[in-house]
Amino acid sequence: MATTAGIFFFHSPLPSDRPPDPSPEQRVNNHDPKTHIVLPHYRENWIMIGSDKKAKMSKWAMAEEKLTPNRITSYESFIGAIQAYNPSLESKSFNVLLDVLPSIFPNPDEGLTQIHQIISLAFHLKSLIRQPIPILKQGQNQVVHLSQQQVGSLLANAFLVLFPDRSGSKKMPSINFDLLYTETKASVIHRKKEKLKCIFNYFGRITASSSIGVLSFERRFLRDAAIPAWSRSQKPLRELTICAKGVIEKCRNSLQIDFAHKIVGGAILDNGLVQEEIRFVLNPELIVSRVFTEKLNDNEVLFMIGSEQFNKYTGYGDNFRWSGDYDDVTPKDEFGRRLTQIVAMDATYFGFRYRKQFLQPALDRELKKAYVAFFDPKEANRGLIATGNWGCGVYRGDRQFKLLIQLIAASEAERDLKFFTFHDQKLKKEFDDFHSKLLNREMNVGKLYRYLIAYGEYIENLGSEKKISVFDYIEENFFSK
Repeated sequence: MATTAGIFFFHSPLPSDRPPDPSPEQRVNNHDPKTHIVLPHYRENWIMIGSDKKAKMSKWAMAEEKLTPNRITSYESFIGAIQAYNPSLESKSFNVLLDVLPSIFPNPDEGLTQIHQIISLAFHLKSLIRQPIPILKQGQNQVVHLSQQQVGSLLANAFLVLFPDRSGSKKMPSINFDLLYTETKASVIHRKKEKLKCIFNYFGRITASSSIGVLSFERRFLRDAAIPAWSRSQKPLRELTICAKGVIEKCRNSLQIDFAHKIVGGAILDNGLVQEEIRFVLNPELIVSRVFTEKLNDNEVLFMIGSEQFNKYTGYGDNFRWSGDYDDVTPKDEFGRRLTQIVAMDATYFGFRYRKQFLQPALDRELKKAYVAFFDPKEANRGLIATGNWGCGVYRGDRQFKLLIQLIAASEAERDLKFFTFHDQKLKKEFDDFHSKLLNREMNVGKLYRYLIAYGEYIENLGSEKKISVFDYIEENFFSK
């Protein structure tokens, strides 16, 4: 597990039967918006009101006025309240939210009760978060520790669209949920509806019975001087297990790879539904990372430790469906965190530049990213890595090449790999066969890296003729001699 240094928003030791008490005892109000998050109740969070839009009013104060139980008597009045303190949403239809609520709550009174409970949880933020939350900024190793109750309150505020608008930020992710509520493209409405089913199930659980665990979010970066000299490494290749069955999230006692976007969470709050977004709706507490995490640079990753899985699912992309509540029985560590360690590790998007991924600059970038995610200075923490086709699919990464990149980085970090092909038996056999050939030749990190460099040079000098795969290239040029 990652370090437990950092900023704690709760007191320890943790009680066994209730959420931990917030820390510190007395509220700290001083904060710098350049280094800390502007929370919904902070003075910087205001809106323009009046017919001429020249008067300022606290967004929080207006929400407190509009979201009282006697005012929220229908789904339409709830939406009207959100629009009142978010004037930019006045023209939005909220069609997805209005469509999905009756399917979740056949009895409208139950739906309104749930909304009132979310509102109550959101307005407890001032008592639950008693010190400014730092921005996990680029180029800094930082850790934030939050209780599940605090995470729930932060996400309730995002649900109510109470955070300041971040649309102009180049580094900070969006966090408010409003993009999930409206959709004009009929072909993707069902995606947002399925996400909202997951989110309502999450809120239903945490408002009915307070979760008592805690979570850690650690931004980690390595300076270039700490990145290995790949070509000179003599470290042997580590164990690689290829699995056609199973999924990463079920691989216990491992470092689970989130095939991330550099803006952590990717399109979780829009219509995206691939590996990262699916993981974030299964474990909605992961969404809170977007509150405080700047865009990841090439030498940075984000560790997320202790999140609870609340939802079951079937399918992927357009076929994704919420399939019910999930009871997560993962044991906890000595700090009260579930033994679920996820690392957000973003690959390069190649698009129409497909062949560039094989050249040394791209290779070194992906190796650097994977090594930052896999490396741990403490030998006791170097457990199994659960991964798969990282950076493939829409990112257009080559599956063979990406496997070898992850194998090199894991071997240099002295960790074993468990690689999931997601039911692709042909790919499993292909990977198993080539891995056996590597082991028969007592391959090491430096030699395999040099083979990949040679393959990149072959690709760079290739004309319009069809390329051969990296496996075939290595076998023909190095194994047959």
